[in-house]
Amino acid sequence: MIPVASISETGVDAFLLLLPCGRWGLENNEVYNLFKANFGQDALRHTIIVFSKCGQTKEEVIVREMKQVVPEVLEDVGVLEETGKPPIIAVGELTKERRMDDQTRLLSAVKAVRAKNEGKSFDKIPIFEKYQELRLEQEKRINKLPETIRDLMVSLLQRVRSGQVPENQLAQILEEAEYAESIEDPARKEKERRQLAQELRTMQLSGITELAANKIGSYLQDATSSVLKDLLPKDLLR
Repeated sequence: MIPVASISETGVDAFLLLLPCGRWGLENNEVYNLFKANFGQDALRHTIIVFSKCGQTKEEVIVREMKQVVPEVLEDVGVLEETGKPPIIAVGELTKERRMDDQTRLLSAVKAVRAKNEGKSFDKIPIFEKYQELRLEQEKRINKLPETIRDLMVSLLQRVRSGQVPENQLAQILEEAEYAESIEDPARKEKERRQLAQELRTMQLSGITELAANKIGSYLQDATSSVLKDLLPKDLLR
């Protein structure tokens, strides 16, 4: 959970517990109990059980079988108020239409789970508290910096929170900024500030350039020649 907490210190809206479709056997039971033991009962209020490779099997069939075999699991995950049904999703055939339908139902389930928990995320693991404290400390340190540097550092912090920039890069830049402010010579301090601001702008620009490159790559992918599209499977091109 460390990489999760580093980009979402406020917690997790929903866990997706992936299990193979079919009768609930020892393997499913072991996975479920391991998840429950590690994350606790409270995490189950934020959990959606996703069954893969279900073909044409619908959620209703799976839920009916679970009521007979493992009713306690259904009691653990509860019922979604928006649907009146347990958070169970059956992922089926890999056709375009089925994938779109599966995705829509899954996203709806995530929103319903969030609504059931009144928008409160799961953060009952110590690593979340650690990162909450770390982010609060970083914000306090950033707010002590001069405005020109502070605004750029706030932007960098947001990129760290979204997983676009590694944690150690923020720590290093923040130390450089604080070192610059400790310099007594005004001329040297201003020089260090300008260099740091330029470094931060370059990092910000590189992020925008990377985003643009991804969009260009997507455009080129969409513009692949019809000959290549005929040769390669559609799923591979996507």
